[in-house]
Amino acid sequence: MQTLGIKKAHLLGGSFGGSAALYTALNYPELVDRLVLVAPGGGDIKGQLSPGLISLLTYYSGEGPSPEKYKALMNNMVFDASTLPDALLKERFPLTNTPEVLDGFPLRLPPGGLNQPLPMLFNDPRLGNIKAPVFFVWGKNDAVQPISALDSFSTLPNQTAQTIEACGHWPYWEHPEFFNKTVMQFLTAA
Repeated sequence: MQTLGIKKAHLLGGSFGGSAALYTALNYPELVDRLVLVAPGGGDIKGQLSPGLISLLTYYSGEGPSPEKYKALMNNMVFDASTLPDALLKERFPLTNTPEVLDGFPLRLPPGGLNQPLPMLFNDPRLGNIKAPVFFVWGKNDAVQPISALDSFSTLPNQTAQTIEACGHWPYWEHPEFFNKTVMQFLTAA
């Protein structure tokens, strides 16, 4: 943002990107005007990794990525897997195998495997200091970051939330018109 001369911006991030947006607000509050967090990682999962999160964290383990593992992973991203066209899966799968992604994919099992604790953002004491308005968007049927994790961000002082029925981890894919409308309402509100 400094390089581009942007003094303040709205940040929108989904899942891991939501965590990145939230960390930006924690570490550089002066840069953030409003936050849109779509089922961000780092919420309290009560020590239970969801099937979707396990699928995501183990995607690169074992024999590595495969079209079958990718399809299973993507099926966990949405409420209705029939909405994922085969062409989309075929197009996106190779992108998960580029050298850049293989070398730097941040969502992997922690050392020691599934029994090790994951870093959690919800208990960061600085959350209560975020002044920027925060808008959560969460699918009620999220198999990756369950909606119950939303409660763990209650220390954010200026937040609202929109939950969406018949929706998984990708509300922008599953309900794009509704997602865009509600996000724009939040971003343009006085």
